Amino acid sequence: MATRNIYGVVELNRLEDLKREVSLLLGDTTISLVGPSGVGKTKFVEDMIKDPSFGIDKLVILRLQGLTSEDFRIPVVNTVEIDKDGVKKEEKQVDFATIGIFKEIDDNPDKKYLLFFDEILRADRSVAPLLFSILEGKMLDGIRRKNVMIMAAFNYGGDYDSNIDLNDDALRRRQTFIQYNPSKDDFVNFIEENEYHPIIREVAEYVGLDTIIDHETTKELMQPTTFGSWDLLNKRWNKMSALYPGFDYGEAKRDIETRGSMYFTDRTITNLLDKLILIEELNTVDIQKEIIDKNGLDDSVIVYKKDGKVYDKTDKKKQIQIKVLNFVRRESMMDDDYLLKNIAKLLKVFSDEKTLIVSLIKQIQNDIKRTYGDKGKPTKISAEKEKKIFLGTVKIIKEVAENDPQAKELWNSFQDLYTFMTRSAQNATL
Repeated sequence: MATRNIYGVVELNRLEDLKREVSLLLGDTTISLVGPSGVGKTKFVEDMIKDPSFGIDKLVILRLQGLTSEDFRIPVVNTVEIDKDGVKKEEKQVDFATIGIFKEIDDNPDKKYLLFFDEILRADRSVAPLLFSILEGKMLDGIRRKNVMIMAAFNYGGDYDSNIDLNDDALRRRQTFIQYNPSKDDFVNFIEENEYHPIIREVAEYVGLDTIIDHETTKELMQPTTFGSWDLLNKRWNKMSALYPGFDYGEAKRDIETRGSMYFTDRTITNLLDKLILIEELNTVDIQKEIIDKNGLDDSVIVYKKDGKVYDKTDKKKQIQIKVLNFVRRESMMDDDYLLKNIAKLLKVFSDEKTLIVSLIKQIQNDIKRTYGDKGKPTKISAEKEKKIFLGTVKIIKEVAENDPQAKELWNSFQDLYTFMTRSAQNATL
């Protein structure tokens, strides 16, 4: 649901909502994305070129921090004829030609361009008149261009420095402002789609959004935690895994303890270490045997570690459920029948958190599309796998309710899941 921030800007908290609004507005107005650094504004625009629905042939990113009006123009010496007092003579005159990309746009009217002005408020004040004409009506060299779309991005408020005054109504009305605050689901989906290191993908399920993005630095040179921080960690751990085949949660924990400050705030490091320790402990439990088969989340059931010692599950129900979700996803990708064989047990494991079952089914659906689809689009194989899993699961859920009187109440609570899964099965076609 969209809300307005303290500056009167619409806030969107889901990537899908942002895509929808941009697709509706693009070409009709300049879209300015507002928000702190590192939340994915520039990455979102970079990914637009890959999405054919936006109809963009070329993306051009102009980083405006510190640029002046002269950076947009280059001097050109032209010979002109001047009629002075009836006498014609030639003189040398210095004109200015716009930077190359503007000329390219002019020379290719059938090609669709997206100009993205990054850090637009940090441009020199001398750029303002040029921005006015571009933002107002795609005016390049005083001529309106129909083959160009404009987007911009900037931070606003607080201690952020701004060289362009947005109190100017003329500049403000030339743009539509949207603040994008990524959700945790946006982050998790992003690292899944980009196949981040498996440890990062698992730990992301446990941390909160304030750990994923954190700008509260307490030391002068402390790094803020941004999407870019996680990207650097991903590249680091992929390299370490290639160099050291035994790289595991223990190694990851030690690396964060000693090198985490190169990428993250202290708060992120503390929370990340806590979750790595938690996952390491959960890995000592046979999830299938102790949690799924025995319904280990029932208060009366004792859960044992693989070494036979009792596992203390106190205040860890949510974390254990997340571990079960990840376990089931992995097993479902290795065995098409796994979910069908275990759904009745899983209904008990998640009896008080039915939304997690819905989330699980959606995640498995996405896993199938990523693994067996064609760039996220269904193929014959992915469609067959989806149908088998969803239709079979629906059938078993109904059987559980019909044959077990104690499951009637449980089944009633899953009516929305039934509707979702039936629709998913019907849509799993080419």
